[in-house]
Amino acid sequence: MPKIKTKVYQYLWTIVCIMVVILIAISVLASVFNEQRQAVENAEATFQRIEQIMDENQREIDLLMKDFRERSIHSANEIAYMVEHHPERLNDLNEIRTMAEFTDVDEIHFFDETGTLFSGTIPASFGMTFDSGEQMRFFKPMLEDKTLQLIQDAMPNTAHGEMFQYAAVWSGTGDYIVQVGMKAETMMKVTEKNEISHVLALLRVNPSVDYYAIDKETGVIKGSTNLESVGESAASVGLDLNTILSDSDGFHQNVNGTDSFCVFTEIDGNLVGRIITNQNLYSDVPADMIGLAVCTILVAIILVMMIGNYLNTYVVDEIHRINDKLEDITAGKLDEKVDVHSSLEFFELSGYINEMVHSLQDSTEKMSYVLNQTNLRVGVYEYNEQIKQVRFTEYVPKILGFTAEETQRLTADHILFKEYIGHLRRSALMGEEDVYCIGRGKEIYVKIEEVVRNNVILGIVQDVTSEVMRRRRIETERDIDLLTGLYNRRGLEHRLEELFSAPEEMGCGALIMIDADGLKEINDQYGHEAGDVYLQKVAQRITFSREKYVVGRHGGDEFVLFIYGFDSDKAVLDEIENLKYRQNHSTAFLGGRLIVPLKFSIGYSLLEEGRSYAEMLKEADKRMYENKRNRKMQ
Repeated sequence: MPKIKTKVYQYLWTIVCIMVVILIAISVLASVFNEQRQAVENAEATFQRIEQIMDENQREIDLLMKDFRERSIHSANEIAYMVEHHPERLNDLNEIRTMAEFTDVDEIHFFDETGTLFSGTIPASFGMTFDSGEQMRFFKPMLEDKTLQLIQDAMPNTAHGEMFQYAAVWSGTGDYIVQVGMKAETMMKVTEKNEISHVLALLRVNPSVDYYAIDKETGVIKGSTNLESVGESAASVGLDLNTILSDSDGFHQNVNGTDSFCVFTEIDGNLVGRIITNQNLYSDVPADMIGLAVCTILVAIILVMMIGNYLNTYVVDEIHRINDKLEDITAGKLDEKVDVHSSLEFFELSGYINEMVHSLQDSTEKMSYVLNQTNLRVGVYEYNEQIKQVRFTEYVPKILGFTAEETQRLTADHILFKEYIGHLRRSALMGEEDVYCIGRGKEIYVKIEEVVRNNVILGIVQDVTSEVMRRRRIETERDIDLLTGLYNRRGLEHRLEELFSAPEEMGCGALIMIDADGLKEINDQYGHEAGDVYLQKVAQRITFSREKYVVGRHGGDEFVLFIYGFDSDKAVLDEIENLKYRQNHSTAFLGGRLIVPLKFSIGYSLLEEGRSYAEMLKEADKRMYENKRNRKMQ
């Protein structure tokens, strides 16, 4: 098999392997996401079932409470009726206890019209009144209204603190009150059925899943299928309340030392969660991925073999023939013609190649014409996007500083030469058109101009180092502050005038006044040389890395910073906030071992249509002094 065919197979295998890896990675992510979604759905279904159980239990409790209350009133009325027809029973303890057994109540009490207990099943309580305790005071309103029939919720009784529910009615004659008491044990047992701990106990059927009920306020585990955790804090098992409250769609957490997936919701004031270990949640993923990988690889092998065979037969061999012709053309045989008719595409390709060769032959005349029109020592280069070779005059490698090896390499491949020019353009000199810095050990500046004509790139290279250095020296002496390297006041105002002459191009921005705090103290304590270093450090700290900004020393210890080119005022204010952070979080190294806090005050004015920079400067200056006063007061 020819070498070129081997490369086709290598290319196909590379593409297919990448696609297989991407497909498997996407499938893994999809499977993981699907398992998490299924876990969330299962949790939601369980939560719904828990709420249904609690609703059903509550309805049962409500019915029992209603029956309990009705039975209490009925028993009290029944006892009142029996006593009315046999008044002598009021003084017979055995008879009263018989009535209690007959009516299925635990206690009977008789109160007179003053609210004093004078008879009943518990003689030790005789003499107590409705003022004798909180439980008994509930019935005191009956002394004012003999039509009342009161039923009290279960609570500890006054005599011995047991949980009782009491009901009271007036006798038919209105001479005394009949009160019956029934123990609340049955009701309490029924009520326990609706406690979250009892409901979760019903879910202990799946050993791979745990359920937790956590008090939302205290973080204490009130119930769990993991009984050892009940009564502990959520944090002790690895659950964080903030995470539970902020992520209702499920989250990963290390619970009881095991990485798990957790889903929580709020039920009846409790945070109820379903927790499944990652090992159980993703147990099917590896097997599914192995099966998918095997099937995908088999399909890939078949496709590679079929496509590779087709390419070898109908493409690679013909390309090999064309390459042979192109090698001859590259070697300088410009009279060589490419003539391949095996397919319409190759026939068209042959025509294009022949046209490029003709264009290459014509390029010599073009370059000669350019050189004959100028007496300057300039370099000229030319290349065609469709032809590999680059042609340039002898001054191009001299101006660009090419070695003999670089000249040979870049001449042979226009792509490499184009990449070199593109890389060179990234070092454009600000303020100069088409001027770039080569920087091969020293500052060398060249001007490159290109003209595109009929897919031919014609370029002129000129060394402008002396001109650039001369202009820079003049500008530096005129507009640059020698201490800080920033614009001086003259240079700053000149640059701002240029920018404000075209306000529509500035976008959103702000002018910021900055004053170096503590400069006098630095000068007094460490000398003016340290003060100069301090100002240099302030200048470095307020300098931005973005392109669209201007910064200068306005005079003394004051600086002006103008930032622009933002999409919104919010983005501008964010940059100002970053600058504010530096106010109290910077230090300055002044030499030796001397490090001092670097602080400065700032005031700003946002860019607005129609405002001059002088007006903005006044506003920023005012705010800067307000900032300075506020900082001194802190």
